[in-house]
Amino acid sequence: MDSRHRGHSTRTRPKQARKSRPDPTPNERGNSLIAPLTGIANRLTYIRATAVTVELALRAQNGDQDVDIAACMRAGVCDALDDQFTRLKAIIESLGGSLAMPSE
Repeated sequence: MDSRHRGHSTRTRPKQARKSRPDPTPNERGNSLIAPLTGIANRLTYIRATAVTVELALRAQNGDQDVDIAACMRAGVCDALDDQFTRLKAIIESLGGSLAMPSE
C-alpha cells in the first residue's frame, strides 16, 4: 500500500436521506381548498345579489323592454349563478366544509 493514502481515509460517511414532507393526505388537501372555494362561493353570492337588484330595478321601471331584459337577467344570470353556487357548495361539503345557501 502506498504511504500517501494511510493518513487520509477515502471512505465517506453514508449520505443521510433528505427529510421531505410527506405527501398531504386527501383530507389535508381538501382542507387547503375549503377556504378559497368558500371565498369563490361568497363572491358568487354577491354577484347574484347585484344581478337580482338589476332585475328588480328593471321590472320596477316597467319600460317597453325592461321586463324582457329582467327575465333574461333572471334566466341567464341569476339562475345560472344559483346552479354554480349549488355545485360549489356540494364540492365544499364533500371536502368536509360547510356553506350556507344564499337567500333572496
